[in-house]
Amino acid sequence: PSNNTNRQRSGNKSRIGKNRMNLIPCGICVQVEHWIASKSHPERQSFVRLCGGQGWIPRMIGGSQYLIDIRPPDIRQGSFWFRVQSVNGMNVRTGPSQRARPIKSSDDVCFRFECGEFLRASEILTIHGHADIEENEDNGEEIPHPSESFAKLYRNKSSKGKKSNQTDDVIQSNNIKNEVVQLSSLTAPGEWVHVHCNGNLYLEECVNSPTIRRNRDGWRYEVLIESGIAIRKGPSFLAKLAGEALQCNESVLINEQVHADGDTITWMRLKDGRGWIHNMDEDGKDIVVEKMLKKAGGNDASYKLIARLFNPPDATK
Repeated sequence: PSNNTNRQRSGNKSRIGKNRMNLIPCGICVQVEHWIASKSHPERQSFVRLCGGQGWIPRMIGGSQYLIDIRPPDIRQGSFWFRVQSVNGMNVRTGPSQRARPIKSSDDVCFRFECGEFLRASEILTIHGHADIEENEDNGEEIPHPSESFAKLYRNKSSKGKKSNQTDDVIQSNNIKNEVVQLSSLTAPGEWVHVHCNGNLYLEECVNSPTIRRNRDGWRYEVLIESGIAIRKGPSFLAKLAGEALQCNESVLINEQVHADGDTITWMRLKDGRGWIHNMDEDGKDIVVEKMLKKAGGNDASYKLIARLFNPPDATK
């Protein structure tokens, strides 16, 4: 190919790269200027303009719909804690939609929360009159009034001297619905988890934040009961069994402890990644005991969990 052709291809790649930086994730709600759809013939291609003159996005191309009209969503912003209720766990996605791509690691493992795990959110988006799943999951019948909600995972912004908790200021949608959302916010990366859809609850909002402690080196625990302890995939008795059990007198390392507000049981994550165990039985009797780790100069690096994002352990410092 000629030099002109090469330069043209290089220029095209450069423009494509720049355009990719302005992709709006699937499920994001956008404000657009009013348009009038053609009534004389079926639409094959149309574009709408973002409010504030920030650019144009496709509404329909080649008969394929890229946008759907919805009522103004309800938006809550602040600090919120949720606990996973779905026994199958929940995948984290790039946008507030079941159609959005699940977030995966470099080795193709999905970023997800198992049943019973806690997560912190900074935004709750609720859509009325539309849902990705518009049929009843039990009988397949159409839902007359579909609705769904997604939570955006909290990102810890460096703010010295500021402590974030469940009582952080909450901004309701009526305070922000008239504001034009900037393009940089629409295209910013985020992590979203399904809260509910058409009456099916996946995450339960917590009244008070949980107590979560972590130790990268691990705490040493030993099993006390003869029957052993079943390992579960998540920190809940509703979570599925992992298919393994700890035997009496077996010693394991624990790198995370979770205690829900008002609950007597503490759930502990096995450092080897096999799953979770609990620390006492239904009668309140201890079924594990902590053993001291002999490590010179070691200390417990335990702290409140701010957000469980898909980062290596060192990134949480």
